[in-house]
Amino acid sequence: MTIGIYLITHKVTGDRYVGLSKNIEQRWKSHLRELEKGEHTSKAMQALANEHSLDSFTFEILEECEPEPSRRITATLGDAERKWMEQLKPELNLKGTERVSEFYSKQWTPERKKQHGIKIRAAWAKIRQQRNQNKK
Repeated sequence: MTIGIYLITHKVTGDRYVGLSKNIEQRWKSHLRELEKGEHTSKAMQALANEHSLDSFTFEILEECEPEPSRRITATLGDAERKWMEQLKPELNLKGTERVSEFYSKQWTPERKKQHGIKIRAAWAKIRQQRNQNKK
């Protein structure tokens, strides 16, 4: 089980996808399953798989990460992923129209955490309310 940052490259186009995982080997299998089923979250990667096959992708580990005593591993992985995203500017990493690295680079300030918490609590309250209405 390898913790770190990985790179998926499409052999034909050279397009790349950078990812992070606490278990890179398992994550690679997960990518393949999603692509086989036609359900990958990266629509661009899915289109390439549909057009060329799963064999048209290479997979490599860019960086292994070790937990730091004073930080959560997710913070370490996030920093390492941002570094690689900024360096490689992968074409297949998109979240809507926003690059994933830009999405994750937003700082979790106390105010942002507070606003996020309010949104999450409101969403759960709505779900609970809908469940209660469905029970009636």
